[in-house]
Amino acid sequence: MNISFETRLLVSICSSLQAAEEALGASDARALISTISDIEAMGTAEELLAMFGTSARIVGDKSIEVGIGARYRATFVPTGIRFRLTVDGVPDWATVRYLKLMDLSKQS
Repeated sequence: MNISFETRLLVSICSSLQAAEEALGASDARALISTISDIEAMGTAEELLAMFGTSARIVGDKSIEVGIGARYRATFVPTGIRFRLTVDGVPDWATVRYLKLMDLSKQS
């Protein structure tokens, strides 16, 4: 899958272990970089949901949250025009190949 990023800060944190460590701490930074790599290796968002199991969930029918390390969650939305919507207007996750990382936040 292809991942884009909502902000330059997210690009920096997700593409540099050093930047991620400064922002998140060493353990969560390694988890973030590993998770991004795993997602990029997948074919579709449906595969992401299957692989991450209970660490990933669909939120509000239009985004996916993935647990990152012990304290963070990453929120992704489908992007592009090459995915299908169900009759209810919800993304058909089996057709989503492009995700945008919108937010990286601490879990509550």
